[in-house]
Amino acid sequence: MYLKQVEAKNFRLLHDVQLLLENRTTVIVGRNNSGKTSLTEVMKRLLSDATPSFSMEDFSFCCYQQFWDSHLRKSEGENEAEIRKILPAIEVRLRFSYEEGEHLGLLSELIVDLDPECTEALAVVRYQLKEGKMPDLFADFAETGEDAKPDFFRLLRERIPSLYETIFFAVDPNDEANEKGIDKSTLGKLCVVSSC
Repeated sequence: MYLKQVEAKNFRLLHDVQLLLENRTTVIVGRNNSGKTSLTEVMKRLLSDATPSFSMEDFSFCCYQQFWDSHLRKSEGENEAEIRKILPAIEVRLRFSYEEGEHLGLLSELIVDLDPECTEALAVVRYQLKEGKMPDLFADFAETGEDAKPDFFRLLRERIPSLYETIFFAVDPNDEANEKGIDKSTLGKLCVVSSC
């Protein structure tokens, strides 16, 4: 069993990145400001911090427009379920590969598929708006003009840490609708074991 792929979305320089890892060793190199530190930081926060937390500044720059668009749609009375689809979340997807018949140990916690041919497990960590908190995120802010953006982002900077949460879940690699919650400590241990 090994960690085969890491995907990161909306964290600093990592707007939408996929990184394939080798079975034995992967070396990450790149120019300054190419995302090496961002990748290290998001993994550290999600897997080793007791309670992962983020701030407005941790979201990729392109997420700012999505936050603004979400506010505009909310002010127009659009359905919250539709707004949530474009509301930014920081997400890391960890894809593990294993051999058929291999003793899975902790990895068995991530197996949610029923396909005996499948030899992959997918874990997702997402920093997202808590259920039922959208009214609080946009409360008391009715301005929709471009000149209101600085005030809007100051407001978000204050609210995001208390209204967002980090969730951990396993997803069926063949059916994204099939998922189950997992424990953060299991995922952390798996990442340590799979890198040995």
